[in-house]
Amino acid sequence: ATPGTLAHRVARQTADGTLRLGTPAGVITTQAVPAPDCASPTVLLHRAARRIARAELLVPVLEGRPA
Repeated sequence: ATPGTLAHRVARQTADGTLRLGTPAGVITTQAVPAPDCASPTVLLHRAARRIARAELLVPVLEGRPA
């Protein structure tokens, strides 16, 4: 993050330079790495969280027990 910005103030430094972003759709991990043949860094995106299943459990009400 750029020094002096809110992102820079709240971001945590990591050993490998990754940045984890929480979104309503899940967590996205990003990383900027130097490219050997390019003057600007390469940005990598990794999708880390997504729904893999949805389930419903139907539980019968037992007679004589509150619902």
